[in-house]
Amino acid sequence: MKYSPGMALVETLDRTIETHGLFGPGDLVLVAVSGGPDSTALLHALKTKGVQIHAAHLNHGFRGPEAEADVAYVRGLCKELDVPLSYTYRNVPSIKKVEKGSSQMAARRVRYAYLEEVAAEVGARCIATAHNRDDRIETMLLNIVRGTGTDGLKGIPYCRPPYVRPLLDVSREEIEFYCEDNGLEPRRDSSNYSSLYARNNIRKELIPYLERRFNESVRSSLIRLSEIASAESDYLQEITRRWLAERPDIPVLDLLAEPVALQRRILREHIREMREDLQLTDISHEMVERIRESAGTSFVMMLPGADWLVCGDAASISMRRAPKPNEAIDLDVALPLDVPVSFLTWVVRVEELPEGVDPDSLRVRTWRSGDKLKMTVGTRKLQDIFTDAKIPRDDRRSWPVLVDDEGIVAVPNLAYAIRARGIVISLHRVATGDKAAVVG
Repeated sequence: MKYSPGMALVETLDRTIETHGLFGPGDLVLVAVSGGPDSTALLHALKTKGVQIHAAHLNHGFRGPEAEADVAYVRGLCKELDVPLSYTYRNVPSIKKVEKGSSQMAARRVRYAYLEEVAAEVGARCIATAHNRDDRIETMLLNIVRGTGTDGLKGIPYCRPPYVRPLLDVSREEIEFYCEDNGLEPRRDSSNYSSLYARNNIRKELIPYLERRFNESVRSSLIRLSEIASAESDYLQEITRRWLAERPDIPVLDLLAEPVALQRRILREHIREMREDLQLTDISHEMVERIRESAGTSFVMMLPGADWLVCGDAASISMRRAPKPNEAIDLDVALPLDVPVSFLTWVVRVEELPEGVDPDSLRVRTWRSGDKLKMTVGTRKLQDIFTDAKIPRDDRRSWPVLVDDEGIVAVPNLAYAIRARGIVISLHRVATGDKAAVVG
């Protein structure tokens, strides 16, 4: 039998499945099929190998007639291969209107939820997606551009239950050869060619530039880097898991006794254990550093999504659910002089304090109904101060209010008590939903 370029896919597929133990004989595998070259090749190759498979397809509601044509293609392909198919429609544009994040993130959440629903219905052992070697390289570069630690260098994992990725060692070129050799005519998603998406620009511009100007084997070099980073990150991750397993909360003295690299990993993994829905780039380097540097003080920080808080009392660090938008929020932490204190989405620092304010009882807390401030123009309700300054209602709930045992001292940037004349406050707002550099 004459060897063809497309045969490389089958050989690599076999090796990847065996090396990483993705699934075994007799296991039912749910295959996510979009109709594009990658998933079409994966479905066909697994069926040809005799693997027991069930296909799933989701129309996200973004591309109109083009998406309907994808559905028709996948139905025809599955009928031809005699593969059972589950498919559905989800209006992701409508879902995105009531959820935070990008269209791509909304589509990802909906797609994964549907795949897991189908897997449970059909009794699948795992869910196979068609991420390939080039996807892995593009993800690495995307993480590097955004700012990353060792986890970002790992790129896409072979297995993160229930998901497995049998094509992760197969190049996009080998996938195209396979489709051609086997007479497959997959669909082409027009959004893959749009310059609106960073991943597309990395694929079309950055990688070819690196190959042309610096190293024609840059893809192999990046894969090698990924493998090295994966091994080192997995080792550090195992140490972190054991550390956290022994401690329900994080004792500050124990944490600070560890090397900085392990401190960062411990904090990040503690957050991820509680918030499994967070992605790698949601837990930024800046956020972890704020927690780490605040460990010896009292603080409270809002996580992305505004539904969890990280709290510290100088002795331990823990997490708790944040009050819902319709619930009262009552938080109060000490505010030492000339020490930056993280408070929800703010960093507050009192640099100078007049004699009329007690430094020993100085605190920062949330606004409470009925709060009043004695000013040079008389006593005013904080509610009226917020209204005059046009502060949105959601922001009022988290706006820092400085108090001591005598009462309210200041509402930074808005109003100050008579006795606080001469106070110097540094106030910095920290975005909680932005993607940023990730620690390893």
